Amino acid sequence: MAINPLNRKNIKISIGIGIFLSILAFFFIPNLDINTLKVIYLNRDQSLDETFRIITNLAYPIVFSIPVFVLIKGLIKKEIITIQNMLYVIISIFVAVVIVTLFKYGFNRTRPFIIYDYLEKTKESLSPSFPSGHTTLTFAMVAALVNVYKKWFLKLILFIWAILVGYSRLHLGLHYPSDVLGGIIIGVSSALLCYKMRQNLINKKKLLLSSDFKPL
Repeated sequence: MAINPLNRKNIKISIGIGIFLSILAFFFIPNLDINTLKVIYLNRDQSLDETFRIITNLAYPIVFSIPVFVLIKGLIKKEIITIQNMLYVIISIFVAVVIVTLFKYGFNRTRPFIIYDYLEKTKESLSPSFPSGHTTLTFAMVAALVNVYKKWFLKLILFIWAILVGYSRLHLGLHYPSDVLGGIIIGVSSALLCYKMRQNLINKKKLLLSSDFKPL
């Protein structure tokens, strides 16, 4: 049964509000953020540490290489739709990079593993904690790809991968839960914003090319 577009929009809005309220809860309910991370970290399956380390370390290479690779392939084969789609994905990632950088150094939140002794110390990154850059860029790419590719199994694989990247940041004690949730919101919002702008440009182009359009 097909989901009505209006209902689909309402679902997205509801999910967004839910995540936003979760972030507020983590920030304003005393110790909720760190206690949630503590439960996840201390009860994790340590045999999976290396697996999640690989997942987290491959996030940036995948995000920055796959869209460029597909774009180059589209340019070689002169596939206009592929070129346009990949430019949209790359722009979405770029917008997410700008926003996440502004947020990171605006909030300037200290990483949890620097503060709490039970978290493994790492030199992986000393950049501010909020929001999670890995989560943000992963969800920006995934949300953008989901908007241009309609195969359900591809969407499922992409979202599972994005969720694993986000969880890996918690499993390894590199971020607070609110950092990851914030990354999801920023990443998805960046892709949706760029998609809306793209659709507006397409509609304006159609209007200009329409035989019914008469310039003043």
